[in-house]
Amino acid sequence: MTYTELQQEIDKSQDFITTSRNVIADGHFVDVAELETGVSCLIDLVNIQCVNLLKPEKNKIIVSVETLLRDLDKLAEEIDKQHSSLIVETKVSAETAITAYQG
Repeated sequence: MTYTELQQEIDKSQDFITTSRNVIADGHFVDVAELETGVSCLIDLVNIQCVNLLKPEKNKIIVSVETLLRDLDKLAEEIDKQHSSLIVETKVSAETAITAYQG
């Protein structure tokens, strides 16, 4: 696999992460199972293919992967924040629940 092909694969994952973060920012939910599998395969691919690259290309791939992983961490934080927000929003005080059921 060439440097360009490897970079294109990284870019596809990066686009998916960016799209997912935008969807979450809009208040919607995303299924990241496909992303998780894709990134795992991508990391394996990078590990295998990097030995065939020249040092400058390898360094560029490393920077791209580091950026991808940072953005993936940010996505995970945003998903956790979204989940926590849902838990807080769904909590109802005991008095409110009793009043609602009595009414």
